Amino acid sequence: MSTSPLLSAPLSQLPALNGERFADALAPEAAVRQVELGNGLWAIERSGGTTQLLYIHNPTDQPQSFRPAAVFGDDATPLFLSGAISTAGEEGAGLTVQLAPQGDVWLACTDPTNKETV
Repeated sequence: MSTSPLLSAPLSQLPALNGERFADALAPEAAVRQVELGNGLWAIERSGGTTQLLYIHNPTDQPQSFRPAAVFGDDATPLFLSGAISTAGEEGAGLTVQLAPQGDVWLACTDPTNKETV
């Protein structure tokens, strides 16, 4: 496993959000884990009862791609929160996200019964 920043480090880079909507994933008791997305990417997932937040950083000098479905599941449509990305494919399992060198992105997935928008 590669050396990575502290698991809580990316929280300072989280954009201003509707705190109530993402409160369970931001709570101190939320599950936090490093996610393996390959291609030299560094990713952290924060999970609460109904929300997942995913921070991905590309520390390399080359563009890197990943599929959000690897974390959120094939049927999920991730919400873009912050960062600079390009996408290809279709929503769900077919969605591919590309990060520029040194780029990062915040994505979220919430309970599909939650009808709020970011």
